Amino acid sequence: MNPVTEKVIQRLTYEHLLIAASLNPRRNRITLDQILEAAKEEPRIYQVLPAIILYKPQMVKGLAKDLKRYPYIRDFANSLFATEAQKKKFFGIPIEDCRKGAQTYRKFLESKKTKQKSRTLTLRLSADDKERLRFLASQLGVRSVSETIRLLAIEKEKNLNYHQRLLSFAG
Repeated sequence: MNPVTEKVIQRLTYEHLLIAASLNPRRNRITLDQILEAAKEEPRIYQVLPAIILYKPQMVKGLAKDLKRYPYIRDFANSLFATEAQKKKFFGIPIEDCRKGAQTYRKFLESKKTKQKSRTLTLRLSADDKERLRFLASQLGVRSVSETIRLLAIEKEKNLNYHQRLLSFAG
């Protein structure tokens, strides 16, 4: 695999457009010319190119300018869901495959938006408290102090709920 293809596939994997188990996802800067060059070696890239143009054009550096040189690509992406485009092919890829890729990516982006956003909480901790949290993080096998605090809060909530249920049975 040539380096340009590898770079493009890494970015597309990072964006959840392709699955490539042998490459690590990376947020590389890519151009349309690099995408087209890589697609010659990996045709799946043609299948997701309309999805990129429709739903995440900012992923490709200088895409608006480059699409002026490739009006066929722009027009195909813009008419991807039009009914008159039933028999079209995109670089040999059936339009149904391109539609499926675009719909899947749109659903992924929509589900990503609906997930709970995190908020920043600033805490004042003593050096001892911070060291305790780091120790707990290492013992729990979690990545960060923030995750440790989340786990501690969940565990404390479970204990409180358990004690409340015990008290309700006793009373």
